[in-house]
Parts: sequence; C-alpha cells; structure tokens
Amino acid sequence: MRPFSSRIPYTKVVAFGALALSALSALTTLTACTPTLDWRAVRLEPDARLQFPCKPDRHERSVELPPGADTPARAPALMLVCDAGDATWSVTQYSLPDPNIATAMAARLQGVLLDNLKAGDVQARSPEVPGATPGTAWRASMTGQRPDGSPVQARVLFVARGARVYQMVVLARPKADAAWTAAAQEFLDGLRWPV
Repeated sequence: MRPFSSRIPYTKVVAFGALALSALSALTTLTACTPTLDWRAVRLEPDARLQFPCKPDRHERSVELPPGADTPARAPALMLVCDAGDATWSVTQYSLPDPNIATAMAARLQGVLLDNLKAGDVQARSPEVPGATPGTAWRASMTGQRPDGSPVQARVLFVARGARVYQMVVLARPKADAAWTAAAQEFLDGLRWPV
C-alpha cells in the first residue's frame, strides 16, 4: 500500500451528478492519456489525503442536492477526476452546513449514483473507514451504463467525516485490464485523515 495509501429512489436528475457523469464519460473517450497508472498523493481540504493513479482535473461549484428533510437545496462540491488504465477515477467532496445530515445525505447520494449508472448486480458492504464518522461508509461493486449506454463496471465508496460527504468512484471500460480491480481497491482504501 502506498502512503496515505437500500437503494433510494430519486427520479430528478441532480445537476452535478449529471455533470459528473458527463465529465467521467468525456474523460474516458480520451485515448491519448497515459495507459499506465502513475500514483500521486492528493490533498482535499481541509485535511483529507488520498492516492490518485493519474493527475486529476479539479472542478468546484455549488451543486443541487437530493431533497430530504432538513437538508439544504445546494452545497459546495469539489470533484477531482482523471482517466488512466482504461478507467476513470474520481472523488467528490460535498461540504454540508450540518454534520447531523451527513449520513442521510450520503445515502441519498448513493441512490443518485445508482440511478445515474442504471446499476445492476450491486454487491455492497459497510466497512469501517479509519477517521470517518462511524457507520457512514458504504462500499460497493456494480455493473452499469455510461450516459451513452456503453457498459461499465464500477467500484464506489461513500463515507462521511463531520459535515463532509466523500464519493469515490472508479468506472472501468470493458477493455480494462483485470488488474484494475486491485488498483480500484487501493484507490478506495487510500482515503485518509490525520490521526
């Protein structure tokens, strides 16, 4: 390991979710990217660290959130995304105004992702993630579709820490080398906070 190394229905398309999937789809069409993984340490404010297998692009904006009791309509979000090894790698950090809504928001965001991917064969578990708010982690593997209808395999992790929700996604194209699953595990295991 390198250093730092219930489906919820939601029918309305979330603007940032659609943007994120579009960005992921656009990046996967680029064939000029380096075919090998070039791991690097990346920092998210205020204190999260993770390993990325390629140099990520950075996108920041206020996004519409899935509706729910006691939740704001919008929140700031930071997305880092890159394409390498026939897969797209991304992390999105949602900054909420209240840590008490983070667990519920993580669950709603999971539902949005599942709907956007038209996910099938979902195999999920709730691991403990050191430094995260206990009981907030949800990790899954699944099959799905990109916006253009092409098939994809995905590995995802949702976790909260205080008033922030983290969404980590790896989308692999069918031609991805079998080793992508080990790299995806390393990517998802790499989210860390200082202790």
